[in-house]
Amino acid sequence: MEKRNVPLARPSIDQDDIDTIVDVLKSGWLAHGEYNHKFEEAFAEQVGVPHAISMNSCTSALEVALQVPGIRGEVILPSFTWVATANVVVLAGATPVFCEVDPATRNVTAETIAAKITPRTEAVMVVHYGGQPCQMDDIIALCEKHNLLLIEDSAETLGATWKGCQAGSFGIGCFSFFPTKNITTAEGGMMTCQDDDFNRKARALIAHGIESTTFAREKVERPWLRAASIAGHNYRMPNPLAALGYRQVLRVNEMNARRVELAERYNALLADLAPVVTTPVVADGATHVYQMY
Repeated sequence: MEKRNVPLARPSIDQDDIDTIVDVLKSGWLAHGEYNHKFEEAFAEQVGVPHAISMNSCTSALEVALQVPGIRGEVILPSFTWVATANVVVLAGATPVFCEVDPATRNVTAETIAAKITPRTEAVMVVHYGGQPCQMDDIIALCEKHNLLLIEDSAETLGATWKGCQAGSFGIGCFSFFPTKNITTAEGGMMTCQDDDFNRKARALIAHGIESTTFAREKVERPWLRAASIAGHNYRMPNPLAALGYRQVLRVNEMNARRVELAERYNALLADLAPVVTTPVVADGATHVYQMY
């Protein structure tokens, strides 16, 4: 029998993606630039939030989400997640506290979170697993009741909704653009938020503590003037990768529709194997974009 390798994921890269990247490479503007702004604006519109901040990874976005408000206590997160979700809590100087997930959706619930809340709890980091958002109403109410920061690890769930609102629009949203995700920039991430002050501080924190970007300073009278207001990182996304992200987010709904189409085909083909094989459960009120099946 012939041995065949089936790829885990084959990113959808079209000619427009390639042409746009080539144009950016020829322009000479390879660091954070014009396409970061275009990508951020298009992404914020897609998610339905005022602010989106492009970064070098979702991991960086999660870490910054904890660092901006200075979280140092306990952070509740799922026991069923990728290691980065816990790593960023430790790197921020806080303590990860693991809660269970619903076996049907693989998502945390308000009940599993509530069981882990203590006087030391400062934040909740939900993970929208595999393309389906958590059931957010009760989670939001729980965080408001206990005055907890809500962070959404939305790495796998761009374009999915809970009761009509997109994942990443409820708290501080953090998205991944790794090649296996719903859109890709090769490597990269995005943070979304509602608060103007949080946005300003996060932008400074990812750029050596400097609040204005090089591209923005090009338009002022003395572009060489820059001041670091805080000790920051270099978590910025380069312009060519942002160009790819911009082209990809323009057709994310189309690509997600294709994922749903394929998932429905799998569901039909596997239906006769129940209960030995079960297909993904979609909660009432949620849409699923099947980053994984």
